[in-house]
Amino acid sequence: MFRRTATYYDARQGLITTPSKQPVFFVDLLLLMLSDLMGLFVETIVPRTGPVFLFAFCLGCSTSATKPHDAMGEDFGTEFSQDDGATEQLDTSQNFCSLASATVGQTIRVLPNPRLVIAVGEEVPILTIRGSGTSSQEEQEIREIAQEKGLTVSDDAQLVVAMMDESDFDTVTKRCGFHVKKVAGAYYLKIESTDGKSVTANIAGLDPEGRFYALKTLKQLIKDRKVRQALIVDYPETPMRGVLEGFYGKPWQEQDRLSILKVFSDLKFNVYAYAPKDDQRTNLLWKIPFTEQDKAFFTKIGAEAKRNRLRFCFEIRPVLFLKFSQKEDFDAMMDKIRTLHDCNVDCIILAFDDADKMFYDEDMEVYSTYVEGLADFMNRLGTEVLRLFPDMMLAYGPRDYYLFAPDINTDLAYMGQNLDKIWEVAWTGNEIVSKTITANDVEAFEAIVHRVPILADNFPVVEDPRDSGIINLAPITGRAKEVPSLIKGFIMNPMPLPFSSLLGLATGADFAWNPEAYNEETSLDTAAALFGDETGTRGLVTMSKTNRTKPLWDEPAPELLKAITDFFLAYETASYHGEMAVLKSQFEDFRDLTLAVTPQHLLPSLANELAPWASAQSEMGGLGLVVLDLLDRLANGKDVGAIEIHTLKDRLQSIEKTGIKPTIGVMPDFFERSMEYICSKITCE
Repeated sequence: MFRRTATYYDARQGLITTPSKQPVFFVDLLLLMLSDLMGLFVETIVPRTGPVFLFAFCLGCSTSATKPHDAMGEDFGTEFSQDDGATEQLDTSQNFCSLASATVGQTIRVLPNPRLVIAVGEEVPILTIRGSGTSSQEEQEIREIAQEKGLTVSDDAQLVVAMMDESDFDTVTKRCGFHVKKVAGAYYLKIESTDGKSVTANIAGLDPEGRFYALKTLKQLIKDRKVRQALIVDYPETPMRGVLEGFYGKPWQEQDRLSILKVFSDLKFNVYAYAPKDDQRTNLLWKIPFTEQDKAFFTKIGAEAKRNRLRFCFEIRPVLFLKFSQKEDFDAMMDKIRTLHDCNVDCIILAFDDADKMFYDEDMEVYSTYVEGLADFMNRLGTEVLRLFPDMMLAYGPRDYYLFAPDINTDLAYMGQNLDKIWEVAWTGNEIVSKTITANDVEAFEAIVHRVPILADNFPVVEDPRDSGIINLAPITGRAKEVPSLIKGFIMNPMPLPFSSLLGLATGADFAWNPEAYNEETSLDTAAALFGDETGTRGLVTMSKTNRTKPLWDEPAPELLKAITDFFLAYETASYHGEMAVLKSQFEDFRDLTLAVTPQHLLPSLANELAPWASAQSEMGGLGLVVLDLLDRLANGKDVGAIEIHTLKDRLQSIEKTGIKPTIGVMPDFFERSMEYICSKITCE
């Protein structure tokens, strides 16, 4: 036995490998290689009789994997049901198992990173696309792919997306030797052309979710009206993956929220939770019935979530005015949940985070402690909700939602013992915002709550950047690779700027899906490429590398800080030109941000949100180049004029007045240190 790092094509490194590094048995590889050789032998020497040809392309499979299409045995196909009741034969002359045309040296980047991705040929130009054996929702997805990629849906299509039966997933993966977990969302996708003109994308999903995710992967492999030929076998590590809009501050704009749900679906998220702390409909006003306008608002979100295969969670945070023993409060909560169900909500979160214990007199007469009353109320509520709505998911956001919380070993331990298992429990790690989360941390929390937890990670959330001036564009880090397999869900809390949150959220999606292959900077590069062209991608990566926040990241701009430190150390020795060149290159990248971070090069909503930071960082880059020139001239005994210093100071003050803080303190510290040195050599006043 050996590891796949020497076996399959790794899109990250251009090697034949699999990033998951899961073991593959040598016999699997031999079967695949022999399959390819037999296919060549049969097609060139042996007459194409049915049984022999079947063996050639499905070595290791039984003949029951396919059905004869022609009585003479000239062709083989598998029947697939269509919406109109007709059936269509899928051309299985393609070898579903074959690695014969695997292409080493090509880079295929998909996010989340697939378990197995192999380039099996060059890009093929396409103008048209259609589905075969597809459901109505899959047909809609194909139409959206066509619209986004500039293609036309046509019966005589160059790219045919052929959906196989769910039973065929086992046939293809098991008998082709692909090791895959049978979990929701697993899929097989092979995109291949036999003539360089027509292309078939064969898809087998373990379930409808898997078929849907295969289409999302296919979309990423179409660019500039060309499709990549590839074989992909994939599945998620964490069952639930998504976003909880749960920050303090102004909730997202309605249209922004509706638009970004589609992006969440593209990232293979399957949960969206509405939980803005400053929307009082979820908090203080939880007892107040929704208006018709409210119902329409939430129904629209629910419909869009459903269209994008996202579970729509709604957080109710009854931190005030909830009396556990009072029937009217129980009835008010049930009325609210009934209304939410009618609005397409299929997940209720009852949250008590960041709140005091409100133990009312009426409850004290019935219960000995606050948590006794809470557990009783939630158990009765959960039972009634599931009686009415069996498919509703229930989750609990406790007051003690992090491992080092003061009352976790008393209050939460009681809830863990007494709260019915129908309730999931959410948790943020060791701290409110956790720098690191390990397998031991998960196991410690699980021991307290007596169930597998949902990780509600407070990332990439920060205080509203429009108020603080600080934006977090970092990839996720500090979470052990074992964590996704130990949790029920991985749910992230974004920033009040929805589209600016996408870089961090995308890397989180990557981590939760395939943690073994996760690399922060590689994931960042792939994520950035999803939201822009080459120019826009470079700009996004530049901004991400220089706008990172604590506690996950110790420094906001690690590479920039090192370049600045190296430059000043070298400057003191008068041998600094190499270090200055490195720093100058970074400043030039900053200067060019206003040319890169634009709607022409990026997702327009993302470019518009980032514009203030791109503008300020661009100005910092230009001023950085000016400062380097001044320092170089001083080191070489050349004059520096007072007017130059005055102009420099004015421009620095202008940036400061905006309140925007790209690089947080790194560039301001560079300017301060540089000015101190310059003004020690010349009169700056």
